[in-house]
Amino acid sequence: MAPCRMLNQIPRELTDWKNNMTHEVKRLFKYVGHLPSLLSITPNVAIIQALLEYWDPEGSIFRFGECELTPTLEEIEGLLQIPGKGYPMIYPTNGTREQFYRFLGLRQVSMNQHPDARSCPLEFLYERFGERGSYEQYRTDFFISKEQWVEKRVQAFGLALINLLLFPQKHGKITFFTINMVQSLFSGINGMTPTLVPVIIADIFMAATECRKKRGFFYGSNLILQMWAMEHLAKRTLNPLGSCLPAENWIESH
Repeated sequence: MAPCRMLNQIPRELTDWKNNMTHEVKRLFKYVGHLPSLLSITPNVAIIQALLEYWDPEGSIFRFGECELTPTLEEIEGLLQIPGKGYPMIYPTNGTREQFYRFLGLRQVSMNQHPDARSCPLEFLYERFGERGSYEQYRTDFFISKEQWVEKRVQAFGLALINLLLFPQKHGKITFFTINMVQSLFSGINGMTPTLVPVIIADIFMAATECRKKRGFFYGSNLILQMWAMEHLAKRTLNPLGSCLPAENWIESH
C-alpha cells in the first residue's frame, strides 16, 4: 500500500496558544474533554502506516490474523473524557465564511486578506485570539467588546483544536465547513452538550478506508488512532479502554 500522508507535527501556534491560556483552557473540558492535551503528543506516522496495513474496509476493523480490533464509542469517550452515549450527535455541515467570522465576532473586512471561500490560516486566528493583547492590537477587526472577546477566545481555541487535531486537512488550515458543528457544540442542543465521539470515529474509519484504496491524506485524527493503538499494545495496571475512570487524563501518559 502506498504511504498515506497525515498530520506529522503539532502546529507551534496551537502550543503557544494553550500556554497563553493556562487557566482558561479548563473551561473547554465540558465540551472537548482532554483534547488540549493532544498538543503534547508527538505524532508517530510509522505506527499509523503499519496499522493501516491491517485495516479491513468491509468490516471497519483491524484484522491481525484471527484477532479483530476496532475503536469503539466507549473507548474514545474514555480516552478524551468527552460526552458520549445519550448526548445529542453533531456532524460537520456546510458552514460558510460568513458564519465563521460572525461566530468569532469578527468584521467581514478583517478577512479580506484571506479571500479563500473555504478556509483561513491558523496564523490568522492566533494573531487575533492567541495572545492576551490580541484584542487591543486588532481592535478594529472585532464588533464585540473586550469582555465578549475573552469568552470568544476560548471558543476560538476550541475551534482550532477541533479543526486541526480531529479533522485535519492536508493544507493545514482552519476550514469553515465545521463552523456549524462547533457552534452547536458550544451552544448546546436542548440544554445538553453534544458529543463529538461518533463523528471522530466515522472520520477515522473513512480516512483509513481511503488510505487503503489509494495514496492520499489521512483526514481523520491520527493522534487519537495512535493513542488507541498504543493503549492496546501497552501493558498498564489500569487501562481507560477497559474501565471507566473519569478523573484520569490518559492522554498525558503518552
